[in-house]
Parts: sequence; C-alpha cells; structure tokens
Amino acid sequence: MARRFSPKANARCVFRQGSINSEYLMHLYELFNPLVLTAPSIYYIKDTKTGKIRSNLHFSTMALPCFNKYY
Repeated sequence: MARRFSPKANARCVFRQGSINSEYLMHLYELFNPLVLTAPSIYYIKDTKTGKIRSNLHFSTMALPCFNKYY
C-alpha cells in the first residue's frame, strides 16, 4: 500500500503481513532494504469478534518521488 502524509508530500510504501507470512515479508524487506530506515517490527491486534490476539509484521520505505505513481 502506498501512503502520503499530505497532497504535496512524496509517497511511501507500507508492507504488512501476518506472522504466518513472515518469510515473505522478510523477502520484501531484503528487496527494499536500501530504501528503508528501520527494520520490520511486530505489532499485535486483538480480534474484536473472537478476542484472540494475533501478531503482524510491518515496515515502510522512505517517502520518495519514485513511489508517487503507485499512490
């Protein structure tokens, strides 16, 4: 997913995957590593219907003009 903080700002790419797909996310991280400032991090989400807690991994690129066309 591409995100922009304001209409005039450059876009950045955000990658999120459930922990079951952590290998895929790490593969993407290796590909985009030159454009990323921080390593992937884990965050937890509580499912409001089941009450179960699941973990997700995410990272985002720097905001750069090359991502604007994907926004």
